[in-house]
Amino acid sequence: MFGLADIIKFLISFFVILPIVTLIHLSGHIFFVTLFGGSEKKITIGSGKRLFSFWNIEVRRYYFWNGACEYKSLRHDTRVTNTKIFLGGSLFNLAGIFLVNTLISQGILDNSVF
Repeated sequence: MFGLADIIKFLISFFVILPIVTLIHLSGHIFFVTLFGGSEKKITIGSGKRLFSFWNIEVRRYYFWNGACEYKSLRHDTRVTNTKIFLGGSLFNLAGIFLVNTLISQGILDNSVF
């Protein structure tokens, strides 16, 4: 059965970890957009009304719900570059998984929440 500690872990995961993972994922897309000469890049975390923005990152009211990245044009716009842009999010998530697992196996992070 689930206890109070599990509910707290769920809330931390939902309201803190999930938006961080979304930001890492979208950063992977934007990294490859930047690599291939994209212009007017923007990351949006969440949905609803805009709460605040800094640099090219916009945070919305329901920050835990959704995410998106936008760009206008690419200097190198081919099928291969678009494939790398689409895979960028998954590659950054995979790198994050390996990083967190390494930190857990080294005893630097506690594995209860991560």
